[in-house]
This record gives sequence, structure tokens and C-alpha cells, in this order.
Amino acid sequence: MTSQDPDHEWWFRGHGRASFQLLPSLYRRIPDVAAALEMEGKLLREFDNRSRTISEAAGARDPWEILFLMQHHRVPTRLLDWSRNLLIAAFFAIHDPEAWLIDADAPCVFVFSPHAWNKAVLGTAGVAGSMGPVTDLAGGSMTGYQPRYRGTPVGVLQEDAVAVGGPEFASRIVAQRGAFTVFGTKAPEAARPLEDQDDALE
Repeated sequence: MTSQDPDHEWWFRGHGRASFQLLPSLYRRIPDVAAALEMEGKLLREFDNRSRTISEAAGARDPWEILFLMQHHRVPTRLLDWSRNLLIAAFFAIHDPEAWLIDADAPCVFVFSPHAWNKAVLGTAGVAGSMGPVTDLAGGSMTGYQPRYRGTPVGVLQEDAVAVGGPEFASRIVAQRGAFTVFGTKAPEAARPLEDQDDALE
């Protein structure tokens, strides 16, 4: 997905190998969506219980913010990290231990338009302002994406990822100019890599 409008921001993601798929760590490890969501609930509870000093220091107030913190502490989630800074993404691409191991599979940086993506997934009503990422995570189209400590997601189950711009409350998120795509909760479609979702949206 691309955008020709200069008012729309771009996001970047560095990979140590070009062949690595755009798939969040939770769905890479547990491709069964129902099982992955059950594990997400357990991880949310455990992280919340065992990392209070981290979440309180960061000022995390709700399950979304806990999920963002989990992602930045390498806990498997449905989030895929992006940066608003190309140089940060390039650093992650070449700093990855997998970088340069295979000459034919060199490091790369993916470029992403959150505005064009969300317009394709949510329509114009779901696109927040000119930049495009969803910033109101409390309701509306985001109810089916909400992280839950227990039970199945609320609202309509979603199959495609959505670009979200959560609050920049944690120092690591701020330092990395962090943004996210959150993958859906509809089985089995939600566990498809972003590339496959993109092909289906076009």
C-alpha cells in the first residue's frame, strides 16, 4: 500500500533478512488464532502481575498500554513494531543478528503508509486525521482488536491488521518513534502476514 499525498506520514520497519515475513511474534509462535488469543490473555495477566514497577513507572493505565509495554520488552504480542524514523528502522535491519548471514537474503527496510492501509481496511470513517493511524483505541472499530485478560474479544472479530498510534507514554516508544500495526482476532485469517493481507485488499 502506498500513498502519494505528502501530508500522510510513512512508517518504516527494518528486517535482518528480506525474506522475514511481516507477522507479529505471537502469531509466528502460535499460528492458531484461538490458542494465540488465549495465550495473549495469560501473558497480559502475568506481565501485569509481575511487572508492576515497569508499568507504573511508564504510567501504563489500560490493557492497550500494557500490550505496548509487553511488545517493547520482547513478550510475544499481536503487535508489529514500526518507526516513524527511517534511520531507526535501518539500524534495526543491520543490527539484527540474522543480518548478512545469507548473501542472497540481505537486510531490508519495509516502508508503510498507515493512511492508505487503514483507508483500505476501515474506510474513510476509520482513518484518524490526515496521518491515518487510529488513535482512539477504546471503542468503535477497535473493539474486536482489544487485548483481553480473559475471554474472547468483544465486538466484531477482525481479520485484517490496523495501524494504530497509541499514546507515547514509555521512554522506549518515544526513543524509537514507535508505532504499531495490531493484528486482528478472526480465525484463521488474522494470522496471515501483512503481505498476504495487502494482496487481498488490492
